[in-house]
Amino acid sequence: MLWVSILLLLAPIALANGAMGLGMEMWDLRYWAAYCLSMVAVEAWWMQRKLELSWSRSIFTSLVANAVTGSLCGIGCFAPVLHQPFVGTGSDPSPFWNSVVILLMFAIPSALAESVVWKVSLRDAPGNKIVLQSLFVHLWTIPIGLVILLLPARPYLGLEATAEYRRFREIQTIARGIEEYLQANERLPSADSPAQLLAELRLFTERKFPVPTEIAFQPVAFGRFGDLTNGVKMEFNPELRGMTLKALSTRSDGKRIWFGKIPSTYPQGGPIIFIEPAADDQVKVVAQQSNRPEKRE
Repeated sequence: MLWVSILLLLAPIALANGAMGLGMEMWDLRYWAAYCLSMVAVEAWWMQRKLELSWSRSIFTSLVANAVTGSLCGIGCFAPVLHQPFVGTGSDPSPFWNSVVILLMFAIPSALAESVVWKVSLRDAPGNKIVLQSLFVHLWTIPIGLVILLLPARPYLGLEATAEYRRFREIQTIARGIEEYLQANERLPSADSPAQLLAELRLFTERKFPVPTEIAFQPVAFGRFGDLTNGVKMEFNPELRGMTLKALSTRSDGKRIWFGKIPSTYPQGGPIIFIEPAADDQVKVVAQQSNRPEKRE
């Protein structure tokens, strides 16, 4: 009963060596799966040697232990803080250092939770020895796990998707701010850079959520140790800078016009902000996520 109570207490932070839970939201799932299988095998090998077990029993117990701690993520990951980057922000995380923090931070609680399973399975084995060996194998395999997870050139596909979603939400806030600015001033902003646009729109966006930042204007592509976009940011249509509402209605000719988009030199594209006509000589500002750059108009 004592060991079961300990297991339940560890549930909110036991994430199977830090990757079987949050790892699904961060890394390329193919390499995440390879990482999980490798860690199960290494743990089984280590515990088999140190506890003098048969291979079959060691592998079975390792599978069960990791399955249990992985499923405990269903309890622990309800904590909102666990779904936020530990280094950086949701829209601008630090991928490599988040990997290091996740693997380090959750190695110990995962090891403790798994040692409970090992103890239940091996009733005759000394509890202290099981805990120490579980802790040791979880710690010395961290570098091996990091190497496996960082094998692809873009290993953080899950984190990329999350950051892209959060940046696009900021772009939607910016689009709403442009529309309100246009209604209030009867002209479009005259900014020619992200910083200037945010400054012009500040009164229309500062009370909205999420509050936009400059990183929202940049596409998402993470390499092993940093950003792969080389600082590419959204460009703005020079023909629309400061254009009045009346001139805009004439210029659009019933068709939408791009206000801001990722340069066509960047092959993967990114968010686009359109100005499109509406009823009663009004216009709407619409944000769209694109997988490839639009053709210039």
